Amino acid sequence: MARPLRPLRPAATRPHNEPLPPQPRDRVPSACDQCRTRKIKCNGERPTCLECTKRSTSCHYATQSTETQNQAIKRKFKLLQAENEAYTELFELIKTSSDSESQELMRRVKMGGEVEDVLKRIKEADLLIQSSPRVDDGSRLQYALPSLASVVPRKRMFMPDNPYFASSSGSQAESYHRKGLESSDAAAQYPSPPV
Repeated sequence: MARPLRPLRPAATRPHNEPLPPQPRDRVPSACDQCRTRKIKCNGERPTCLECTKRSTSCHYATQSTETQNQAIKRKFKLLQAENEAYTELFELIKTSSDSESQELMRRVKMGGEVEDVLKRIKEADLLIQSSPRVDDGSRLQYALPSLASVVPRKRMFMPDNPYFASSSGSQAESYHRKGLESSDAAAQYPSPPV
């Protein structure tokens, strides 16, 4: 047979003068730098949190508004990785070019701007200069087509960010590149266009 259950005790009553327990704070994606260093709770308000307002200190966030600390670290890592690749590519260009070309590269770098922009301008200028037509004997234009590998590093050759190979003729560029690698003669003559 089942034993009868004990009756429940009445709930404890709270005195009227006792305050309610504090409500748990809403979690914020990331605290400001000052609250993180002091190890105090931050309400995450932007541009200035409540604690920094109370203390009259500058409030700075290392993260974006909806970003956690881990997401900010990953974002910064990707930016630094891309910057490192650009500097490595620029260093390789300087290393493999002649003295006059490397001085020109350094001049362009000193002019300012982001390294990625400098590299992009260098590649575009090299492609335009190397593919410009030269008059052979007046009746024909000669186009000296450089090996694509000498103009653009192989790993970046057919990347979607390369504006010259992003068109629908990408397969033609690949076949040209294969032919250019197989044969050492990369110069082609074309009759001048009709006027």
